[in-house]
Amino acid sequence: MSLIAKDLRVSIKTVSHNKRSALIKLGIRTLQPLIINAGYKKEIRRIRTLSKRRK
Repeated sequence: MSLIAKDLRVSIKTVSHNKRSALIKLGIRTLQPLIINAGYKKEIRRIRTLSKRRK
């Protein structure tokens, strides 16, 4: 989170507060489900791209 705060030039407390607020709105406790889901989607796109190249 500190890298995000540094890049956006805001306080780490601001980033932490907004992260917590977003997680509550999404109804999840951690970012892990989003990270896993994003990684899965990226992998699916990669596989589709590879299969199209082979045709």
